[in-house]
Amino acid sequence: MGPLPTLVGRLHRRHPGCTFHITDAGGIDGVEEAVRSGRCELGLTAAPPGRGLRSAALSDQDLLLVPAATGYDELPDPVPLAGLARLSLVAPPANGSSRIVVEQAFADVGAAPRIVVECFHRGALIALAEAGAGSAFLPRALARAAQHGGCAVRTTVPPLRRRVQLIRRRTRSPHRPGPC
Repeated sequence: MGPLPTLVGRLHRRHPGCTFHITDAGGIDGVEEAVRSGRCELGLTAAPPGRGLRSAALSDQDLLLVPAATGYDELPDPVPLAGLARLSLVAPPANGSSRIVVEQAFADVGAAPRIVVECFHRGALIALAEAGAGSAFLPRALARAAQHGGCAVRTTVPPLRRRVQLIRRRTRSPHRPGPC
């Protein structure tokens, strides 16, 4: 989600003969390794690029709270982050950029998130929140989709935000000749 559909649409219009293969590299380290090794030409990440990689900022994404479907409609908007330490959370794995932002934000207010379910698939995080398994921090577009499905959505104080970057090697992959 996020800038991916827009980016691929723009690249496809500019290079209609190219084929795009979108893969899940398994978190920040996996994205960087896939680009560095040449398995992928481009990567999307919220982490600053490592040595030998270039980056371009694409967008800043707000992460919004989608409370579990049971008993959290009374949360104020915005909700103080420090008061959410008791909340059961469903979250991506520890090496995911959203998880890193959430953990750092909680640490900044002297709390720790209570992760009860880890799941890499963001769409499943919505379903887990809808089912009452736990609350989720999701990018605005996904949180709004959950809201259209009947979930509550709350902003936080302080706000949670991550910068999405496009990373690439300094040179093209030797494995992919041609214009694409």
